[in-house]
Amino acid sequence: MRSSTASSSTGTATTWTPQAAGRPLGGPPRVALDPGTGRDALRAGSPVPGGLPAGAAQHRDRVTVDDGTGNTASTSFTLTRRALALLTDVRKTSKGETGRFKVWGFSLDGSARQVYLHYVGPSGHLHRTVTLGTTGGACGQLVSKRELFVPFSLSRGTWTLQVDTRRTYTRRPDGPSSRIRVKVA
Repeated sequence: MRSSTASSSTGTATTWTPQAAGRPLGGPPRVALDPGTGRDALRAGSPVPGGLPAGAAQHRDRVTVDDGTGNTASTSFTLTRRALALLTDVRKTSKGETGRFKVWGFSLDGSARQVYLHYVGPSGHLHRTVTLGTTGGACGQLVSKRELFVPFSLSRGTWTLQVDTRRTYTRRPDGPSSRIRVKVA
């Protein structure tokens, strides 16, 4: 492929001229997202995936390019939402309220990482830290086991449940983090 660069006051744009064996193609190359599934067939110039389905934290896709002369190239990638933690499936029990923490985007390089939950009181001071578990998947996803989501009595005010990958609490952790606010009346 041959490229040319154009500059303007808004930035620099690169345009591509598709070629095979040094000769321009008769038309644009065929680009397909998840070939074989019939999902999201695209044409060059507008390869924009449709994003993630509702409720999905991440999705693995495959892109294939065919130049029309029998030459193809493909690669896989994972699309993920920004780092986030949710408390889900909350139930009242005789011991208190239980729930599951769902987190994603906590390891963008795919390595397994410990995820911690820091209970921060209304005064801004740490009350307790617990381990939620270890991330998995390409982007650091975790669903914790069902447990008491507050294993102690809360004083009045707004508590912060901070989820991150640091064993010790810091107000502004480097790396992914998410906060859940809990108001206690």
